[in-house]
Amino acid sequence: MGHYCGRTILLMVGAIFCSGIVGGRDLWGQAKTSFSWPVEKRMGIYRLHATFSLPELPEVEQELLSLEKELTEKLEIPFIKKDIHIYLFAYQSSYEAYLKEHFGELPYRRAMYVQGKNTSMVFVYYHPELITDLRHEATHAWLNNSFDSLPLWLDEGLAEYFEAPSAQGRQTKESELSDLFKKASPAATSLNYLKAKANLSDMVHDDYLLAYGWARFVLNEPSLLKSLKNYLKGRLATNPVGGEEFLTSQEVDFWVDSFRKSIHKNVPFEK
Repeated sequence: MGHYCGRTILLMVGAIFCSGIVGGRDLWGQAKTSFSWPVEKRMGIYRLHATFSLPELPEVEQELLSLEKELTEKLEIPFIKKDIHIYLFAYQSSYEAYLKEHFGELPYRRAMYVQGKNTSMVFVYYHPELITDLRHEATHAWLNNSFDSLPLWLDEGLAEYFEAPSAQGRQTKESELSDLFKKASPAATSLNYLKAKANLSDMVHDDYLLAYGWARFVLNEPSLLKSLKNYLKGRLATNPVGGEEFLTSQEVDFWVDSFRKSIHKNVPFEK
């Protein structure tokens, strides 16, 4: 599925943030719309705003806390503890109306993550894939709060990987990824091909699958995971070093055969 990352949103809705609009209120707490949030709750770094009673969906809070634990343990990174606002709508119609009012310039998406200078926001509505959407967009919020300008393929690949609440939940993706490798040319499944795509508007469904596949491979290959952790430490938003590239073209060429074999072998996942 297509999603917007923080870099794209910053460029597209700069005017919105200049006016201070955040979720129906401005940054100073003044109402900007008649829309109200019957339920508002702080949970660690999360600030939940919902149009329905949260006890009706206990998995929302459970999965947000689980995601935080997974990201922290897997990547071993001191994430920046900036607030992430989660906006939960009971109905698709109210979700669409709200986004149209506040982010009318943006193309429609089933779920959306928006990053401002000091505010991270995730917008989702209740439907069967709510938890998947919530985890995906919240992953973007964690990554973009903490790190300076991650490559698009890595940002999307990690979000695609962590959106599933369990290894079993990734099996559909694995099946689709296997099918992709059966029909696509080697060049079209190379990370170098994916790295050439700088904008989300260039990404199609197969590109998200490929980003997921490479992220999964990196996370389960010990030497690459170690390199990823070191790379991320150099990209911390508080003191970005910059300059270095994660997985150069030469490194991709070295690992590509192992990556393709991992697809065919259906490498087991960690939680």
